[in-house]
Amino acid sequence: MCTKICSLCSGDRVSCSGHWRRFSPRVILAAGIVALSACGSKTDLIIGSDGHASDAAGQAGVSAGGAASAGFGGIAGGGGVSCTPVGDPALGLAHRYSFDGLGGSVPDSVGGEPGMLVPPTGGTFDGQGTLSLDGSTGYVDLPNHLLQGLGDATFMVWTSWPKGGSGFERIFDFGTGNLGENPPGNSAAGTNYLMATPFTDRAASKYLGTEFRTPSTGIIQLSTPISIKDPMVHQVCVVFHSELEIDLYLDAKRVGSVPIVGGKLADIDDVNDWLGRSQTGLDNRYTGTYSEFRIYKRALDDCTIATARALGPDAL
Repeated sequence: MCTKICSLCSGDRVSCSGHWRRFSPRVILAAGIVALSACGSKTDLIIGSDGHASDAAGQAGVSAGGAASAGFGGIAGGGGVSCTPVGDPALGLAHRYSFDGLGGSVPDSVGGEPGMLVPPTGGTFDGQGTLSLDGSTGYVDLPNHLLQGLGDATFMVWTSWPKGGSGFERIFDFGTGNLGENPPGNSAAGTNYLMATPFTDRAASKYLGTEFRTPSTGIIQLSTPISIKDPMVHQVCVVFHSELEIDLYLDAKRVGSVPIVGGKLADIDDVNDWLGRSQTGLDNRYTGTYSEFRIYKRALDDCTIATARALGPDAL
């Protein structure tokens, strides 16, 4: 048994669990389920008896952990999810950074610990929630010690890297170097940190990756052959299972895992919590964009990550 809800297109208003919101080409909510509609023509939304959503042709989108090539509203991937997240998708959210750019500030709407674009001329806010770094001097300086008290954790970012760049640019890098907090110029070398990069250059054809280093573990690196050098906004997640492993996700698909036996975030002295800047001074600044950055104080499951991707950076 299925129920036809309505025909939808961009700009239409729909009721979502009693709350009105304007429909976008990216996502809507109906009965707590994420669904997508095509842009440019009306699309019937169908809610099945099991609560899952599909369009009139029965296209339910990808399941958790799957990949899709279509883009909605400039967001890579798309499609509803046909699984049940473990808990509310917002459960355990500790920090949520958006990029509206008022006064160069990067507000934290959940944890109340805002960051700042450094220098103020190091990037451009488009006024619609996206920051583009200049790839030369700009980065976002977040408050120190955001890792404090975290065991398991998830770092989720919506970013694009349309121009590409050089090896070991940082999407984010939390930690410290041999010269401590905020060293000048290119004088530091990273000593303990957790980072994500669009391009690891330790071997040929190694791109999206993550790296973890503490005095007890040494350098632990996860590299993939996957490039995000394209105009789309991608969801990148680093899921940290304390003392066990790190999982890397791209657009809700797990693309790699690496063991970190005994590795803990508590072993990182994160006096430099940065978006777009490396603990190692010789690494170039990030040449990409940010639409949202989140830190969860839990290791998100596949379905919750897929749900977050389907909702996009502007919704929980």
